[in-house]
Amino acid sequence: MTKSRSKQLDMLNGSIWNKILIFALPVAATAILEQHFNASDIAVVGNFTGAGKR
Repeated sequence: MTKSRSKQLDMLNGSIWNKILIFALPVAATAILEQHFNASDIAVVGNFTGAGKR
């Protein structure tokens, strides 16, 4: 049987700055994508509500 290697991040030992970047970048990217999703949602809903008032 082959062993699968998983890359583990040791958050307790070593330099903290690299670990902060590795942890924070996906969180920041998720927040940006969520803002884009919300903006597009507002545009679609605003389009439908604007069309219903005519």
